Amino acid sequence: MPAELGQTSDPKALIPGAPDALQERARVLGARAEDSIRAGEALKQIDTGAWTGEASDRFHDEHQTEVPRWLKAGDSLNAARRALETFAECLSWAQGQAAEAIELWKQGDEATRRAHAAHDQAVADAQARTQSNAGRGDPTVVQAPAFSDPGEAQRQAARDMLERARQQLADVGDRTADALSAEAVLAPQDSQKQADANFYGGIWCRLPA
Repeated sequence: MPAELGQTSDPKALIPGAPDALQERARVLGARAEDSIRAGEALKQIDTGAWTGEASDRFHDEHQTEVPRWLKAGDSLNAARRALETFAECLSWAQGQAAEAIELWKQGDEATRRAHAAHDQAVADAQARTQSNAGRGDPTVVQAPAFSDPGEAQRQAARDMLERARQQLADVGDRTADALSAEAVLAPQDSQKQADANFYGGIWCRLPA
């Protein structure tokens, strides 16, 4: 469970996660996408010349199947890469918002501290004046102004900022999970392409909650 404002000065404790690690995972997906597309394009260039016969027919049937599968795998991996990059960027932004919320909270606490000090002084002054009045036979009781906390508005603004960042990150996270799941389902279901599908299909379960 993440920490709350007032409990920490670390924005990553408020919004856990490692954007750099996610960007690295996205980079790996992009590299695999390039490999798949390169393999598909290379297969397209194969020319069997005058080769004929049953073996040639089997090769051509397989060739017509494999080329689009490799290209589709590359497109699918790239789509997953983009989804993961988007989430990593949103996570980085959200942690920046958390850092701003922490500073706003600190400003609110400082405003509260100063207000308490001023109010304590006002109470002391009122008591001194009341005692002075009593010494002169004057029963008038001097009342200090009621305490008003100017820092609470800043703390509430900090809470609102953090909540908006968390909600936006959650929304982007849901879309990212859907995108990764969809691409994993659509990916070709064999050999290295299946390994790729498993790779990014399982990424979301390792992302921060």
